Amino acid sequence: MRKLLVYNGPAKFADSIRNIKLCTLVSCETSDRRTCGSRNVTLTTKFSEVSIGGDFESDKDDFYQPLTLTTDLLPIFNTSFSSIRVNETISISFNKTRTVEKIIVFGIFGRGSASAFGSSFVFLVILSVLKFLF
Repeated sequence: MRKLLVYNGPAKFADSIRNIKLCTLVSCETSDRRTCGSRNVTLTTKFSEVSIGGDFESDKDDFYQPLTLTTDLLPIFNTSFSSIRVNETISISFNKTRTVEKIIVFGIFGRGSASAFGSSFVFLVILSVLKFLF
């Protein structure tokens, strides 16, 4: 089972609260949202193509990055990610056009002040966000 998770608001990381934006497809064990994000779910769906995107209101310092994770705790490779900023709006497109399976998370993560965080942070974010939200 899959759910679309869309969130724009505060999330707690360590001792601070940060605003994040999240738009992602997430795997769930059941229809209960508390089962989403588990790697212990049996996933039989193979996606021949998966895409996610949108237009987001965005400050010039906001940072957006693709967010993927498989049940093997690995990222999904061979994807395409594009972003185009026009004034206060950013259009983002994230695609995978080859067959992929075992997807736990496939989406877009956004956060203000990109200089404060590195790419390695994003891997931990999805686990924290799912725990915080559910």
